[in-house]
Amino acid sequence: MTSHLVLVFLLLSPLVLGVSSSSGFEVNFKGPQFISYDLRSNRITAETNQISLEFKTFHPSGLLIYSSGTQGDFITLELIQGKLRFAIDLGSTARTAGRHEVVMGDRLADNRWHIIKLDRTGTTIVLTLDSVEQSTTTPGSFVRLDLDKFIYVGGLDRSVAGDFHGSRNTPNFIGCLRDVYFDFIDILYGAQYQLLYYSTPSGLGYACAPDDYHPVGFPTVESHLRVSDSSRNNLTFSLSFRTYTGNGIIAFRISQHSRVYVGLASGTLVLEVIINSDPPIKISVGDNLDDGMWHDVSSGVNQGDLWLLLDDKPEVRHSNPRLKGLGDFRTRVYIGRGTQRAGFVGCMQHIVINGVRIKPKKLGSGLVDAKLDQCNIKSMCYPNPCLNGGSCQQYEGKYTCDCTGIFYQGQHCEIPLYRATCAEYEALGISENSYCTVDPDGKGPLHAFEVLCNVTSSRTVSTVIMHDKQATQLVPEGTSPYNGNYFHRITYQNADLVSIRTLIRKSTSCRQYISFNCYKSKILNAPVGPSNAQWVSSTGVLKNYWGGAPPNKDICACGVTGTCDNPINLCNCDIGDDKWREDAGYLTDKNSLPVSMLQFTEEASQSMFTLGPLECFGSSGKSTHHASSANIVASACRPVNPPPTQPPPTEPPFIPTVWGSGGSKGSPRTERPISTYKTTGKVPALTPVSPHHGGHVTVTTTISGHDNSTLVKSVVKHKIKNGSQNGVTIHSSISSEKGGVTVHSTISTKDKTATLSPVGPQSNEPPSLITYKWRNESVAHVTRVTTYEYSEQFIILVVASIVALLLLVIVVVLLLLRRTGRTYVSCIMCQRCRNKRSIPDIEIYRHSMNSESPDVLQLDDMRPSSMELGAYNMRSGKAVYQSVHQGRGGTLKKFVSFSSSTAQI
Repeated sequence: MTSHLVLVFLLLSPLVLGVSSSSGFEVNFKGPQFISYDLRSNRITAETNQISLEFKTFHPSGLLIYSSGTQGDFITLELIQGKLRFAIDLGSTARTAGRHEVVMGDRLADNRWHIIKLDRTGTTIVLTLDSVEQSTTTPGSFVRLDLDKFIYVGGLDRSVAGDFHGSRNTPNFIGCLRDVYFDFIDILYGAQYQLLYYSTPSGLGYACAPDDYHPVGFPTVESHLRVSDSSRNNLTFSLSFRTYTGNGIIAFRISQHSRVYVGLASGTLVLEVIINSDPPIKISVGDNLDDGMWHDVSSGVNQGDLWLLLDDKPEVRHSNPRLKGLGDFRTRVYIGRGTQRAGFVGCMQHIVINGVRIKPKKLGSGLVDAKLDQCNIKSMCYPNPCLNGGSCQQYEGKYTCDCTGIFYQGQHCEIPLYRATCAEYEALGISENSYCTVDPDGKGPLHAFEVLCNVTSSRTVSTVIMHDKQATQLVPEGTSPYNGNYFHRITYQNADLVSIRTLIRKSTSCRQYISFNCYKSKILNAPVGPSNAQWVSSTGVLKNYWGGAPPNKDICACGVTGTCDNPINLCNCDIGDDKWREDAGYLTDKNSLPVSMLQFTEEASQSMFTLGPLECFGSSGKSTHHASSANIVASACRPVNPPPTQPPPTEPPFIPTVWGSGGSKGSPRTERPISTYKTTGKVPALTPVSPHHGGHVTVTTTISGHDNSTLVKSVVKHKIKNGSQNGVTIHSSISSEKGGVTVHSTISTKDKTATLSPVGPQSNEPPSLITYKWRNESVAHVTRVTTYEYSEQFIILVVASIVALLLLVIVVVLLLLRRTGRTYVSCIMCQRCRNKRSIPDIEIYRHSMNSESPDVLQLDDMRPSSMELGAYNMRSGKAVYQSVHQGRGGTLKKFVSFSSSTAQI
């Protein structure tokens, strides 16, 4: 209620005091000053906003208004390089960024009054600068602006932490403001009368005094001033300049033996003296001085020193005896130009040479192509016209884009050097399997990403994109049933579906291998359904046809060729018996690829699936081989090490062993040297995997029972090793045949022996699909497992952990015993304790049960043959400890403590 009364008071105060609602107050900001209005008790929550103000300045950058809220909303008006930038954020979501910017106008730092009006209703904004109106719409659906911190006018409180949504990089405003209203709040009126919630620093002037602003414009490199000066032995000058060009001579003077240049070199102020043909004498200061802001410089040179003073930086001074060779200067001084050097393009004012203020209007013929009282320089690099992080460089009203180091080229760095597909890299000369960065949309907004370029394919070079579920796995593995279904979402490496679909459109053809290994499960129930195995396209459409079939028929590959195990079915797995069967093939519809999810019913819980990587071939674009092709390939690609082997296209898809789901994004994974297939069912069975070709031969075989307990594990390294355990014997042998190594295995029990089919590189059937019968029963399912070998570091870690655990137990036991209140002392330690801890002399005693000492505790359960051992403190005569034994040489029965002296022992 109080805040509303204050607001009403602020609105009515001008009327009460006899001031019109258009106050016309002018405030002169000199840089450090700003006005703040506290919103913490006067929160603004509105779907409409109105802001208006007038400004005048000859400084191109400065903050006009900024306000924000704790929810992240903000609004700002600021000058950036002579242009007006308006920014607002009504709220962001995970998909939509709420920040919205508008840039208007140009050359606004002309020391003339400009009017800004802003009207917002919901997401619609109308921004008016002078007589130019621009409408825009904020992104997203948020319509309310929530502000509950401060409204800042003319600058920010730099002592407050935070980036102020990027406005901290904008300097405080220098110039005049008037008629500043924020939602009908007269900011300047409240600041002048220091009303409640306002804060104003000292030094703020409430009137715009006439300023001494008489710039000289240098529109071209030929523009300059010729000034006469009679000083012969020195040159000193001071002036203010602003420019958007990083190179150019500001002042120049010559003598018979020397030349003096003061100018900009790549945005740095440099004073250079050249005497005869000797190496130049240089000093420099500052950087980024081509930012369009006004900079004050003072410089000089004589026969002993030269110096530079820039803005508020420390003076740079250099003494050199060679300066005695300057000679007598000629009477003419050039401002804005020098011989053999490019001239200055920008504005200057307050020019003083050797203590004399220069008045350009009186120079007459000395004013060469320069413009009086004009500073019409324009920033060509804001907003940055260079794309993809290119650097903008301005010169003589033009700009160029420097694309160095960003892997783009073109006038605006818009042409990517990254190619769209691996086929285009092949045209550039790539000759081995490599991970390459591709950019399928070229100039579009999508980012480049890394793929595998497989050039060893028997078909053609392919672009391969991996995902997180490439290994053959059981349907229930890695997921839980939901509404009677198992869902497997596919996550592709390095790229999202939008980027992948763009690559697919750029490719001539694409494919993705998919396989369903069924056991007691149907697949499609074709042709009536419902399907037990389905896949979802990249566009979210549920598909019922399977690999190798056309997209317009809900069948499998064998249904197309008429080769199904049961001719009346359209899929092998639609038989639904207790035999392992398979339906597999490639999906080739570019409009549906890649597969985004797999879906199975609970009936398929004993079955397995395999989904290969996405493979794309060819390219719709053209790649020209030129001189820099080798550099492009070297920068965009890195070879696969070791290179993977590509199977024929008729076999399951290419899956390199060096790429796995683990490891960092886009990085190759270390090859697993040992791998096996474990079969589980009612009885044990085994299918080993052939070792890798060449190098060391390592075979690991594991037999597991129906309860997943390991019965036999045999490892063969360079030689054959047999294992026998729990009544089961496995025998593995390795033979070297043409084309690779073949593994032969047999399993024996007391009454039966089974020989497994040899497994080697020539096997036409995938190892995971081989089924063996044992006592007329087949295995339930096959899963891939990996055998890990423990390193020395791991063993040391385990041993150290066990030792530490034992020590911890001992410490705990000692602490528990100490808490009983008794101290136990070993007699043989008494002498050591005395020697180390200065224990008072003690006397060991031995006596029978009937002790006369009042400190000796008489124990009721002692027998006549019992004996006591103890010690007395010789100084106090008190017993220190006592032990009771049964019989001569008997075992210790009890320790009894008698005094606090025991603790000292």
